Amino acid sequence: MVVRERPLTVFRVLRQIPWLAGVVIIYAIVAVIDPDALGRQLLAITLPSGGIWSLTVVDLILLLGLIGLFAEILKATRTSRVSVADHALSMLTFVVCLILFLLWTGAATSGFFLLMWLTVIDVIAGFTVTLAGARRDIGLAGTEHL
Repeated sequence: MVVRERPLTVFRVLRQIPWLAGVVIIYAIVAVIDPDALGRQLLAITLPSGGIWSLTVVDLILLLGLIGLFAEILKATRTSRVSVADHALSMLTFVVCLILFLLWTGAATSGFFLLMWLTVIDVIAGFTVTLAGARRDIGLAGTEHL
């Protein structure tokens, strides 16, 4: 079975940049400009139970991170020549997060720690989903000769 790939374009290469890297960059920009802004409340809603739910800037960044993680897992379902680069960039994003967490006081927060764990999950899930897809493709390719 011959798999024909589309030619590499700039757009296809740019799609491989991890979404979580963008979220980490947003966090870093906010932390550099105004570290106190991360804990700033954006909204507060009174729920029918009487409890008050509040959303802070770091909560919003973590929500963006969860959406980015979902997008990264969807990207991992594709098998292509550039998927290895995608995984490598995801791993690089995690390494940068780990270094920032350990060495930069602006990243020494629970919010950044959770964001870093999103990058860990991205790396593990990306490799797992890609390997499962590749195993399935190999299994299907092996049955064509029957």
